[in-house]
Amino acid sequence: MTTLAEMSWETRAIAAEKTVAVLKRKVQSLYDGTSRSIIDRQLEEARRRAEGAARRRELAEVRNAELERHSHALEAEVAARTRTIRTILDNVTFGFFLVDAEGRVAPGCTRSCADLFGADITGRPLTGLLATDAAAASGLEASLQQVFDDILPEQVSLSLLPRQVRADARTLSVDGRVVRAPDGAVAQVLFSVADISELEAARRETELNRCLVQVLRQRNAFRAFVADARDQLLSARQAIEKGDQPSARRAVHTVKGNSACYGLREVVETCHAVESAPVLDGSGVDTVEKRLREFLDEHREVLGIDYHDRADNMVALDAAALDRLDAIARRLADSELREFTSDLRLRPATEVLGPVSVFIERLARRLQKDVELVTSGLDIDLDIDRYRGVLSSVTHLLRNAIDHGIERPELRQDKPRRGRVELRVVPHVEHWEVLVRDDGRGLDRDRVIASAVAAGRITPAQARDLSAEELVDLVFSDGLSTAEETTDISGRGVGLAAVKEAVEQAGARIRVESSPRQGCAFHIELPRRALVTAR
Repeated sequence: MTTLAEMSWETRAIAAEKTVAVLKRKVQSLYDGTSRSIIDRQLEEARRRAEGAARRRELAEVRNAELERHSHALEAEVAARTRTIRTILDNVTFGFFLVDAEGRVAPGCTRSCADLFGADITGRPLTGLLATDAAAASGLEASLQQVFDDILPEQVSLSLLPRQVRADARTLSVDGRVVRAPDGAVAQVLFSVADISELEAARRETELNRCLVQVLRQRNAFRAFVADARDQLLSARQAIEKGDQPSARRAVHTVKGNSACYGLREVVETCHAVESAPVLDGSGVDTVEKRLREFLDEHREVLGIDYHDRADNMVALDAAALDRLDAIARRLADSELREFTSDLRLRPATEVLGPVSVFIERLARRLQKDVELVTSGLDIDLDIDRYRGVLSSVTHLLRNAIDHGIERPELRQDKPRRGRVELRVVPHVEHWEVLVRDDGRGLDRDRVIASAVAAGRITPAQARDLSAEELVDLVFSDGLSTAEETTDISGRGVGLAAVKEAVEQAGARIRVESSPRQGCAFHIELPRRALVTAR
């Protein structure tokens, strides 16, 4: 490379001129504004960035202002809706309240709760609201604990809670629902309560009207029921005097079952309370009689039936007179007169059996079972006076068939979902047969044996070699029941014992056929041969 010193002066002059020309052009461009320096460009870029940031700030401020306005609008709307919901909740007749795991009412219950329960219920224990006595309170507390334990299916544990309570002479409907925490655990139970006093009164009036119509349709059968109830209560009093509590309970239990056939609700409830007492006494029997008398007295103008009416107004001769007439026929060896005397005793079985179809329908509906009742021969004439006790006890067999025999529809597996119960009266040469048969689960051998062992009726060693006949004998044992719980329907082991006693007292016979998963049949044979002898 040639250095500046080595260059000739001409060359250096030319280079200088070029440099001057370039500088002149640069200065001229700067002067004219047609060229910008790096600083200017940087300043311009900084200015643009500042303007962009300002615009973004303005946009953000606008958006924030809009969001704030929208938030205020939402808060106002939520508050308005909350006030509306609260206003609705505070003015509906239904009451809503939450109960915590401690069994106390949480704050925030609706205003109507105070009207329904007569005071502010916040903080009060649930047992103080829905339980009427110590036993009910203990049961309610245990049921509520099961809900919070969350071991049983939710619908099962909730079904253990009371569905109806009495408060200040009012009837309240109660419904519980589980409220769960985010983790799925039971946090609270929401209860809704409604005053159904008027609805309950209307329902009772409807039931009463139905009952009266039913009685009027089968007036003779109802008169026979009254006469039988009178005899049963007399038997109960006599048994109490002898210290025979089982026989007394069987008599009251029979009155309860037959009263249910006609829808005599107050009589049924009274019988249930009386037979539930630790000791059944004469005052309890008097209370049952009083309820039945009150029903007859209140509706005397409609029914025309008195408590002391005879059961056989259509027959001029009473049972004693017929016995004497039969004795005369025997002494005279007059076969025609004896046959005529026997015929006078015969009347349709329905006079005692009553409206069994209505009874079955009500009971099945209450137990949430679908049941078809098939009947035949109920109009067959038989010796009503002699076998009144046996026919009256048939309701126990029907009740057991539905409560213990017939399964719920979802448990019948390969069988028709609708259960079948038969009640037949079949005439034979030597006897009449009363048949009660169902297509349910049959006798549960293991459960019968377990109950018998627990009651001390048999030992575990005897249970291993128990025959079919011995198993049937256990079924008819007084106080032995396979029910898981005692209810006003069954569970005391009284019903079948009452059937056996009535059959034995009438000189009849009973046998049982049972097949697992196929059903059970009770055959009662009522001999035609008269038992009366010449006097």
